[in-house]
Amino acid sequence: MLALQFRLCCFASARRYYSSLFAASICCSSSSSRIFPIQPRSEALCSSRSSSSSNSSSNSSKKKSHDAKMGEDTAAATTDPQQQQQQPELQGQDESEVQQQLQQQLEQLQQQLQQQRAEAARLNETARVLRKQHDGGPEVAAAAAAVAAARERVQQLEQQELLLQQQLQQEEVPHFIKYKQQFERLLKRRFFVVPSFEIYGGSAGLYDLGPPGCALKNEVENLWRSHFVLEEDMLEISGTCLTPYAVLKASGHVDRFTDFMVEDEVTGECFRADKYLEEVIDKRIEELQQQQQQQQEQQQQVQREIEELELLRRQADALSQQQLQQHFKSLAAKSPAGNPLSAPYPFNLMFALNLGPKQSSSSSSSSSSSSSGSSSSGSSSNGENRSSAQDPASSPKAPSSSKDSSSSKDSSSSSKDSSSSSSRSSRGFLRPETAQSMFVNFRRLYEQSSSKLPFAAAQIGLGFRNEISPRGGLLRTREFWMAEIEYFCHPEKKQQHEKFAAVQQLLLPLLPQQQQLRGGGALRALPLAAAVQQQQVANQTLAFFLAKTFLLLLKLGIKKPFIRFRQHLNSEKAHYAADCWDAEVFTSSGWVEVAGHADRAAYDLSHHAAASHVDLTASETLNPPLKENFLKPFFDKKLIGTVFKKQQAAVIAAIECMQEQQKQQMQQQLLASGTYTLTLDSSSSSSSKTDSCSADAVSNSSSNSSSSSSSSSVVVTKEMVRFEESSRTVHERRYTPSVIEPSFGIGRIIYCILEHSFCSREIKGQEERVFMNFPAQIAPIKVLLLPLASQEPLLLLLQQLRQQLLLLQLSSKMDCSSASVGRRYARADELGIPFAATADFESLKDFSVTIRERNSMQQVRMHADKAPKVLFKLCRGLATWQQILDKYPLVTVPED
Repeated sequence: MLALQFRLCCFASARRYYSSLFAASICCSSSSSRIFPIQPRSEALCSSRSSSSSNSSSNSSKKKSHDAKMGEDTAAATTDPQQQQQQPELQGQDESEVQQQLQQQLEQLQQQLQQQRAEAARLNETARVLRKQHDGGPEVAAAAAAVAAARERVQQLEQQELLLQQQLQQEEVPHFIKYKQQFERLLKRRFFVVPSFEIYGGSAGLYDLGPPGCALKNEVENLWRSHFVLEEDMLEISGTCLTPYAVLKASGHVDRFTDFMVEDEVTGECFRADKYLEEVIDKRIEELQQQQQQQQEQQQQVQREIEELELLRRQADALSQQQLQQHFKSLAAKSPAGNPLSAPYPFNLMFALNLGPKQSSSSSSSSSSSSSGSSSSGSSSNGENRSSAQDPASSPKAPSSSKDSSSSKDSSSSSKDSSSSSSRSSRGFLRPETAQSMFVNFRRLYEQSSSKLPFAAAQIGLGFRNEISPRGGLLRTREFWMAEIEYFCHPEKKQQHEKFAAVQQLLLPLLPQQQQLRGGGALRALPLAAAVQQQQVANQTLAFFLAKTFLLLLKLGIKKPFIRFRQHLNSEKAHYAADCWDAEVFTSSGWVEVAGHADRAAYDLSHHAAASHVDLTASETLNPPLKENFLKPFFDKKLIGTVFKKQQAAVIAAIECMQEQQKQQMQQQLLASGTYTLTLDSSSSSSSKTDSCSADAVSNSSSNSSSSSSSSSVVVTKEMVRFEESSRTVHERRYTPSVIEPSFGIGRIIYCILEHSFCSREIKGQEERVFMNFPAQIAPIKVLLLPLASQEPLLLLLQQLRQQLLLLQLSSKMDCSSASVGRRYARADELGIPFAATADFESLKDFSVTIRERNSMQQVRMHADKAPKVLFKLCRGLATWQQILDKYPLVTVPED
């Protein structure tokens, strides 16, 4: 692992987070007090630090030379002579080789340091036991001396580790934190994103994108399509946002798509329980840090308490309802107004609605509950892992007592049981995810893929979640853009992926469960192939999509040190997930999930098949065929018809649909007691055997009785059915496909791009001189067209250039205002326009234009006919700016 793997405890407020930058008690690696993920010098957040004279090539080269000399002097000053003597082989090598060897030394040193710390802890425990057993003596003295020597060795190793860290990397405060206020003003001033209905005071969790924000969103979606849909030959669909009750009941969202909520018992203000607990812990940690500085004698005890709180904070979103209540009580948590809080209780996050003009009493209450939930406020995140949820049709108010809660549940249950199928069919929800459209259309997608697996379906669209208290701008909204992929594959073949070899050597920053529980940092030096081999990642298919997501985030301009993949804890997983990894990006709000990667196994297809009685399986041809034994049922249909009458067909179909293990259990119970209780779904009698019974797709209805509100039980006797062993040759096997799902929050990704692209020129006295460092491929506007004067020939030249850019699908913006050229460049920089084509007085002589690059502010001159092709290559990543500088003459143009 790299030395710079940190346990980042990101506070809810960026300003508070930044003010605690140099606090030594923040949860970081044991040998460093840094709080930000460290950036290598070659990956500094802003590629250039410009000054008013940076357009001059000679000044630029001198500045680079001076900076390089300063870096060498700093490294020499922070490295002792002994350390330099230990590394003579590093001299005379290029920077990459030096960095690689230093990294290897750092990793070896870390292993020694870890072993030495463990040894020091062991010796300390031995000394403690001896002190209890003896009042003094040589044994105690020798043990104390051994502990002191071990601790001294640890300190020496930590000093060496710190020196290597200083040689390897240079810490830099990200500009989106350092200039947070300027960043927020820029987003509003240039209309990237603003609150919806702003003139009416806005509405929590709803935002509008302005022209540059909308264009950025389109570019992100186009790159996502190219990166996934086109490269991986996926099937893209577009499903409806309105979803019937039955679909989300079968998927588990009605029962489990919840977050725990607490209320201010006086004002009624609502908060998401786990996020509010994190805020309470943050305040307690700040109090303890102040106490630690004032009371030196209790420093160790206070430090232990801080570490325990930090560990609890990291696990807050995985706590159960009872655990949340326990920790709120132990921390004596109050609301922001100082009032007592209610006990945590589940709140369903879906927006309920009525499909059509008819309303049942249940759907009416559903609508009222949805609207009352919408007015809540607090902090929240997408919660899909809670159980014991309220039906969205029931009121979200907190139970005042266990008796009230029980009666509420009873009334809700009786209401659901009494509702007719017609009224239930009129109930629906705004979809919480786009995935269900792809699951219910599996049969048609399977046909589109020539009935072969694996294949992937993809969809970009809106999702809706009734967040308890949305905060953080685009990070927590009630309506959001999603891009989801459902990769259908054979459940026994997802261990292998045909394209895994192309990504197996990537070093992804992985944060598995064990690392989180130990408080460790991300594993940044582990190749993906080794992660799969060590079972850090479950299979190659899941690992492949982690790698694809990592590469996509880099293309989008997210900085590499600010990316990690965190595995869900077992108690944190969604109800459908066998394994789950989140792609997280470090922002001013801390680590933010931007994409989830879930191994959903066969959960969705099997549940939809059971609920709809439609075959949602795939088939494979067996070569050679297999011979297998099975239990064949023989029925006394006359007796079954006499006893069950109209239910005869349902009873026979349910038994025939049983899997072999279920048939064996039924046979054993019939032989032992003579009876067997079979649970039937009311719709079974109207379903054909082909639709309602197919291999692994549908389990025995008795095992699914909990998910069917219209099921009934019958008692089957041994006279009605008997089983005999038989054999058959199987040429084709049907199975329920397994699903790997990468799911992307487009809004969150856009916000991360905005933060990571924000840069300041850092010109003294011009703090507002900022720019958006968008990669050219996703820049909202590609080219600025700028006439130096409002002369007809210059305008005509730029109009012709604009037409040529349109033919190349490059967006452009012409600025013919009377502002100075420097001012117009600065305005374009704020929009993130990567290149500017300027027609000046030289253009009238030789039909040339200057091309300006945004980050360096350098300009080259070329013939106007060559400009479109050059700009196309630059915007599509087919050429670099350095290659253009090598080919065309550099010109100096003052921008003041």
